[in-house]
Amino acid sequence: MCALTQPHVFDQCAEDGTVVLLCAHPPQELWDSVEECVRLCPSQAISVDGNTE
Repeated sequence: MCALTQPHVFDQCAEDGTVVLLCAHPPQELWDSVEECVRLCPSQAISVDGNTE
């Protein structure tokens, strides 16, 4: 779900479906959609630590 919801931050490996992090520190304008990705993750494998540095 995260790769579909926020393709600027997440991608998905074609071979095995593993999620790939493209941007560890997304710009502030993407934060809402990244937080939505966290909520939508069926395996709860992603989180946001709140550190903006």
